[in-house]
Amino acid sequence: MLTGLTTRFTSLAQSPVIPLPGVRMIGDAIASAADFFGLAPVSRMTKTASKNALSGLARSAGRFAAQGVDLPSPCPIPVSMTQAAHLDFISHRGEGRFDTSLAMNTSYPPIQELRPIIEARIGQTLNFFKLWDPAGEAHITTITPVEYYDVLREHLSIDEIERIALSHNIQGSTIEILGIGHGKAMTKQGQPDEQMGETFFIIVRSENLLNIRREIKRAFLKNGGDPAKFDAENFYPHITIGYTGAHDLHITDGVIKDVVNSLDKRFKILLV
Repeated sequence: MLTGLTTRFTSLAQSPVIPLPGVRMIGDAIASAADFFGLAPVSRMTKTASKNALSGLARSAGRFAAQGVDLPSPCPIPVSMTQAAHLDFISHRGEGRFDTSLAMNTSYPPIQELRPIIEARIGQTLNFFKLWDPAGEAHITTITPVEYYDVLREHLSIDEIERIALSHNIQGSTIEILGIGHGKAMTKQGQPDEQMGETFFIIVRSENLLNIRREIKRAFLKNGGDPAKFDAENFYPHITIGYTGAHDLHITDGVIKDVVNSLDKRFKILLV
C-alpha cells in the first residue's frame, strides 16, 4: 500500500499548487495513508474532496508527522481568489513613514481559513496585521510604505500613484497563486533582546501589478526622480497569512518572499 501511495503522490508532489482534479486524487491518497497507519478519523474526512473536509484534514496533519509520515498539509483556496475586480480599491494614506502605500485589495475569508491550518502544523498562534481593519484583511502591497515615504513622494504624490494604478485597473489584476511561503529572521519584535520571528504568506505573481510599478517608475523619472533610487522590478508580491512575532517580516529583515527563497513544502495549496 505504501508503494501505491508513493506512486500516487509523485506527480502532485512536484507542484506547490494542485488544481481540483488533483484535490480529489490527493484526498484519496491521504485516505489510504490514514488507513495504513490506523488514523480512522482522518480517513473518514478525506473521502470527501470538499473544502471543509480538506481543511479538517489539514488541521490533523500533525498526527501524520507523529507517525513518522511527513505529508504536506493541504491548504484549500478557492479559485475565485485569483480575481478581485468585484472588491473596492482602498486608499491607504497617513503622515508617518509606514502609513502610506499602494495595495490591491483581495478576498480575506480564504486567509482566515488558512491561518488555523498553519497554526495547527507549527503549533503556534499567528498574529496578523490589524491597522487597516481590526478584524483583519487581505491585500497585495504594490508600493511599500518605505518606497513611498523615502523615495517616491519627493516626485510623485499618492494621488498621482493611485491614478496610475486605477488607470491600469489594479483591482482587475489577475493573480497567479504559486504556493505557501515561509520566512524567519532574528528581530527585536518589540522586546529588548532579539527573538526569532516567522512569517507565512501566499506567494503570488501578477504581470499587471508589475506593470503598474513600471508605470510609476516612468512617472517618477519624468518628474526628475533618480533612476537608482526606485527599482520597479524589485517586487515580491504576496498575501500575508500571519506571523509569530509582534510584526511581519520584510525584505529589510532578509526575507525574500518568492518561490526560490521562501516556498514551504510543508504546505500544498489545493485550488478548489
